[in-house]
Amino acid sequence: MTNMNRRAFVELISGLAGTSFLAAQMPWFTVFTNPSSVSMAPSDRVRVGFIGVGSRGRTLMLNVLDFQDRMNVDIVAVCDNWPEHKDRAVAMTGGKAEGFLDYREMYDKVPMDAVIIAPPLHAHSKRTIDAMNLGIHV
Repeated sequence: MTNMNRRAFVELISGLAGTSFLAAQMPWFTVFTNPSSVSMAPSDRVRVGFIGVGSRGRTLMLNVLDFQDRMNVDIVAVCDNWPEHKDRAVAMTGGKAEGFLDYREMYDKVPMDAVIIAPPLHAHSKRTIDAMNLGIHV
């Protein structure tokens, strides 16, 4: 076991606590624990984009990557204004996702069903409103 710094410990515990809370409080969350009811038809595949793939966004991506085959999900695009974060996220998808530095360009160029928005908190609202105006689930 390696030594863990305080920040890594808080991120780990927060993720575990959040997942436990969701599982206990939201009945629809059973879709993650019982994926057999999910349609695996190609036409039912959910195309997801990520905005903000730094520490929080990267953790969310790891969660989606873990269940994407069981849940019929594709990560089709990633966006971060730091090129290093964007490049790392594209690599995490095996090069399958297209990378962008500007979320508006991502919205314009890549068809997607949903987007996970994880930049710093002050940047959520504009990206969320723009996605919803385009009919993209957030």
